[in-house]
Amino acid sequence: MSNTISSQYMSLPIPIPTVETGPAYATDINTCLTTIDQHDHSTGKGTQVTPAGLNISADLAFGSNNATTLRSVRFTSQSGVLSGVNDLGCLYENGVNLYYNDGNGNQIPLTSNGSIAASAGSIGNLISPANVTYNSGLSTYVFQSTSATPGNLDGGSITIRKVTASSPGITISAPSNLTSNYTITASSATPASSAYVVMNNAGNLSYATPAHITLWKPYTLTIHAVTTDPTPPGSAISQANYRQVGDTMEINYTYNGCGSGGSNGSGVYIFPLPSSTLIDSTKIAINASQNGQNNAAGLGGAGLCGTAWLVNGSITGPGFMSVYNSTGLVMGVFSTFNNSIGLAGDALSGLSATSAIFSFTAKVPIVGWS
Repeated sequence: MSNTISSQYMSLPIPIPTVETGPAYATDINTCLTTIDQHDHSTGKGTQVTPAGLNISADLAFGSNNATTLRSVRFTSQSGVLSGVNDLGCLYENGVNLYYNDGNGNQIPLTSNGSIAASAGSIGNLISPANVTYNSGLSTYVFQSTSATPGNLDGGSITIRKVTASSPGITISAPSNLTSNYTITASSATPASSAYVVMNNAGNLSYATPAHITLWKPYTLTIHAVTTDPTPPGSAISQANYRQVGDTMEINYTYNGCGSGGSNGSGVYIFPLPSSTLIDSTKIAINASQNGQNNAAGLGGAGLCGTAWLVNGSITGPGFMSVYNSTGLVMGVFSTFNNSIGLAGDALSGLSATSAIFSFTAKVPIVGWS
């Protein structure tokens, strides 16, 4: 039978009272005390200390060694960033966010609003599912507020360039005197052909098809009469021009008799349009019954289409143009001689008068023009 009992955790040779005697008892006691003096709670040197046996009441140094096999680290939330003289190179929780103080004492947020905080040079508060990506194939940056949903941009002037090296650019800026916000909304589609861009007071852009406008073209305007055509003097000057503006023909005409020698002809004068053009009677009145010399007073309600000026004997002053038929116009004149209104013709402002001058501008719709 052994005179000692081996202890459970450190295998100490504990003497059995009344059994072990003499020098052996003293020797075993000496061995036990020596071993106890060396114990550090490592394997074979005492039972390991449990968390219940710890009361860490000051900073715990690891002697420049690592804390290994940790499952997680749980921080106590701070009510503000740490700023003590020793709060350097430390990781901690401020509120609900993770912070790191670097060796210079810079307090750096690592999380924000449930996501990784933006680093220097990146976009602040870019929180999932919002995202910014780059499509290298299209050389395009894509901003999304959530998955597959574009995000709005708010910034200053935007410079648009060609996707080439060192390209010049076009800068779009808000006016310097802008005092309130407004929105411009693009048209829902492009026009079928070239068109004007217009904007309403709500900022909505749309388009309007421009009128087709041609250059001015000269044409030969030979004055006719209802019964017998007049003959201008040989020295007479006649110049007529027209152009198309949408569905309308604009005409400018000037006549200067430059002397006598012509004949008045017979009847009201008719000023013809360029050949192969017809006045559209669905858009302006045509009234050939108004062909009497003194019937011009009734023209105010029938096809007025322009203004005139004439100098011819006792008649000097303004007049007006009116549609006579589908191919010609007549000129209403104000007689300063007897304060009457009539139509230019053999009995009023005839071409044989010395220095007879006619001029007019007129606009009439033409069949087939748009």
